[in-house]
Amino acid sequence: MAASVIFAHGCDVETAVQDFKAVKQLHNQEGFNQTVRLLQSWSPEESKLKTPEEFNKIGREWVESLFPGHQYVIRTHTDKAHTHNHIVVNTIHEETGSRIRNEKLDDKTGRRPS
Repeated sequence: MAASVIFAHGCDVETAVQDFKAVKQLHNQEGFNQTVRLLQSWSPEESKLKTPEEFNKIGREWVESLFPGHQYVIRTHTDKAHTHNHIVVNTIHEETGSRIRNEKLDDKTGRRPS
C-alpha cells in the first residue's frame, strides 16, 4: 500500500470542513470562495530523494509562506510514480477574518484558483 501523510494546521483532519466553516461564520465571511486548492508534484526521479514526511514538510513551508495564519490540510500521496501534495486552504484568516482574494493568488502562485 502506498504511503500517505496528512497534516492539518488550525483544524482537525477529521473535521476540517466544519472547522473552516466555523471560522467563516465567526468572521461573517460566508458566501465567498470557500477554499484554495493547490497541488505540488515532483518527478519520479525527485520522488526517490525524500520521504513522504519530507515532501509534506515542503508543502507546509510553502503554504505558510503564501498564506500565514490560514487553516489548511495537506495530504502527501505516493500512490503514483511521482510524489504529490494535495493542499486545501481556508480562504479566511483564523484571527483577522481577512480573505484571500483571487488576484493575490495570481501573484503568489502564478495560477488561478479552481
